[in-house]
Parts: sequence; structure tokens; C-alpha cells
Amino acid sequence: MTEFLLAALTFPAVVFTTLLGIVLGYWAMVTVGVFSPDALEGVVDGALEGAVEGATALSAPRDEDPAEPGALALREPRRGFLAKYELRRVPVTVSFSLFTLFGWALTHGTTLLAGSVLDGLVARGLWGSGVMLLAMLISLRLTSWAIVPIAPFFSDAQSLSNDDMIGQIARVQTIRVTRKVGQATLNTTGGSLNVTIRADESLGLTKNERVMLVSYDPQLRAFEVERIDDMLPSEVTKNS
Repeated sequence: MTEFLLAALTFPAVVFTTLLGIVLGYWAMVTVGVFSPDALEGVVDGALEGAVEGATALSAPRDEDPAEPGALALREPRRGFLAKYELRRVPVTVSFSLFTLFGWALTHGTTLLAGSVLDGLVARGLWGSGVMLLAMLISLRLTSWAIVPIAPFFSDAQSLSNDDMIGQIARVQTIRVTRKVGQATLNTTGGSLNVTIRADESLGLTKNERVMLVSYDPQLRAFEVERIDDMLPSEVTKNS
């Protein structure tokens, strides 16, 4: 057990151990309703894109002059890695979580199984950097493969537009709904769809209440909702 923890808390595994701790903490907050699943979408998107671009740049040849048109043309296809590996087929928070999990398993496993041998051959900083770079590249491919079977569960989010969802009935999934927190499940013909919602805290919306999506705020990337009137039971039944 001591060796297991030591390997997780030393370079290179410690980098992914830290990220894994953040990921687990984030999903724990999502579970209790403090965050919505896409609350850090933009931050995670940039972090994952930057990590992959950095890893690929380090592993690519550097004999071209960046100022030359030919060099720019060679680098251009390496942009947009999230799209290239179809990581946006699911929420980027899911992609990042898988990427982190695979990276941690690879770096931690290497450190645990071969760390003492590698330490006797070369400095920890050198082989650790190589292992971390290789782990990032392999994790990218593993994440791309892992997304394939789960992508259909998120297909509704891509097939329905925000305008299509306005006026639909959803059920609150978080313990409360405020101007900063809120998540609901919308039933569609293809299954259920999770959406981010917002409402005045004075409404007192709580988990399992039915709400109507009345408008969409592109800046907040969330739907404004209102509680369903008990005088409209037929509408509730029809849409839910």
C-alpha cells in the first residue's frame, strides 16, 4: 500500500494524480448539485486542447522555420485535436475525465512497476518526462476509443436545437436551482437529455419538480425555467 501511494505521489504520476483528484471532486460536486455537468466546459475544453497540442508539439519534428509558409502548413493540420479525435461527441468534461483516468493509470502503473529500474538507468526527470508525454498521447487515443460506445447516450444533445427544447417539460435533478446552479432531465423520443437550467432562488425549485423551459440564454448556456402550474396536469403528463 505504501508503494502504491508513493508511486501516485511522485513524478510523473503525481501530475495525473492531482488532475484525477480535481476530476473526482468536480463530479462529486455535480452529484450533490453544487455544479452542473457543463459548469467548467470552457475551462476544461481549453485545458484538454492545450495539453494535447503541447504533447504533440513536443513529439513532432522541429526542423522547419515557424516563419516559413511551409512550416505553417505542416502545423495547421495538428490544430483542433478535440474535433480530430471526435472528443466532442460527448461533453468535454467527460472526455477530460477519461483522458485523466487513462493518463493516471499509465503513469502510475509505469512508476509502480518499473520506477526503481528506470531510476537506476537515468534521472527521474528525464524518464518521467518521456513517460508523461507518451502517456498523454496514448491516453488521447484510448479516450477516443472509449467515447465510441457511450457517444449515443449524448446524441440527443446534438440532434435537438435550443429552440426545439423551449416549451418542453423537464424534471429537476439538482437539490436546488439558482442563478448559478441547476440541472434537469428532459425526456425525448430518443431517451433522456440533461440540460442546464437557471431560475430565481425565490422560486424554491428542488429536486424532482417539473419545470418548463421558457427561454435560452446563450451567454450562460442555460435555460430559464418556470415551475409547472398544478392546473395543467394534462400538459405535464403529455410532455414528461
